[in-house]
Amino acid sequence: MPVAFEGIIPDAMATRRGCTALDVRHMGRVVVSGAAAVALSLNRIMTAGAAALEPMQAKYSLMLNAQGGVIDVLIIYYLEPSRAPMSA
Repeated sequence: MPVAFEGIIPDAMATRRGCTALDVRHMGRVVVSGAAAVALSLNRIMTAGAAALEPMQAKYSLMLNAQGGVIDVLIIYYLEPSRAPMSA
């Protein structure tokens, strides 16, 4: 788990001035596949443009609800089309 700072501003400034690491092993995994996955699914719920990703690239993004509010942060990976999903 992350080290706690005195608040959100000191935490953000520590990241900007240095480096922070995030352990993502606790995060869930969802696999979206199919020809329309990006257009019909990912681009509707994410702030990052999933269509711009090339195979084997990743992008940090926000997941939004129907009103545009933030649900959570996530990392989207574009795996090679023939590659099996990552195991949990």
